[in-house]
Amino acid sequence: MRKGKKKLLPVFLVLITVFLSLFSGCSFNGYKGKYRAAYTAAINCIPNTRGYWCGEGGPFFKDPVIYPIEKDANGRTMYVYFESHWSDFTEPLHVLILQKEEGDTAYYYPEDCFLSKILPYEEIKGNEYTSAKIQERLQAAFTNEELTAFKTLNDWNTPLQEEKCDSASFRIITEHVWLQNGRHGNISYTNIRWNEVIRQKAIENGHVLSYQLRPDYVDNVDVEFKVYWMSTDKYGRELYFIDAYYWHWDDYDIPPRYSEDEGYSSIVYYLYMIAILQPNGSYNGLDCIVELDDISTPQAQMKALKASNGWNTPLSQSENE
Repeated sequence: MRKGKKKLLPVFLVLITVFLSLFSGCSFNGYKGKYRAAYTAAINCIPNTRGYWCGEGGPFFKDPVIYPIEKDANGRTMYVYFESHWSDFTEPLHVLILQKEEGDTAYYYPEDCFLSKILPYEEIKGNEYTSAKIQERLQAAFTNEELTAFKTLNDWNTPLQEEKCDSASFRIITEHVWLQNGRHGNISYTNIRWNEVIRQKAIENGHVLSYQLRPDYVDNVDVEFKVYWMSTDKYGRELYFIDAYYWHWDDYDIPPRYSEDEGYSSIVYYLYMIAILQPNGSYNGLDCIVELDDISTPQAQMKALKASNGWNTPLSQSENE
């Protein structure tokens, strides 16, 4: 028996080596590129920014594409920030303006520092995005008029107004990185509680999540979700992005929520939400969460959510308890 074990050991080691080489691309231990300030601003400000490139024929996590495209006379820099979400075949492209950069610290206008568009999925690797390809995608996403208005909103080519800025410093993402499970902040909040508040908000917004199939039986529709930490204010409140969905099968006799879903036997509904939790893990009823009307234009709803939840204002007694 001992001889048999010795013969099997080299085979076992070879199999382990092959396994590790195949799946080493499935982990992501933090951004390694040189545009750390732009990366930090994107994570802190843009909903549905995962912080990694996930594509190239499978779930292999790499750095997103970050590319500086213009600089003004006062040191502001405009970047393209681009990542591929292989899991849902979308490619959100963002333009991002930093007011100032000091080392790994980014200064930006929180909700006004980015423009977003969802582009058609392309089978192309991240390292194939040359400057010419990036410019091509940028021009496909935004008009010159949109970019000019975006610059004006960010005081392009005028003196810096640091009092209007938020700032954040680059932080390595330390979780063992199946990042689609969420980057968690410091607040402890269970999946059960997330499920409760997500479902309550979805029902309030008209989503049908249960059916009275017969007098003694109600069938509840499952909601799947992932929660991603985005940023923390100076008093410890945390902002999260929630990527949720549910589906209906044809045996549920209800009209489709959207006209384009007419005639399909099963329909998937996506719920893109943002939520703010207090430092003690409590939340402000359903006022803590909002379903985004359009993932590409979330700015106004983000501002309203922050205002109604006291973002960057001193904590009340109940928030401290």
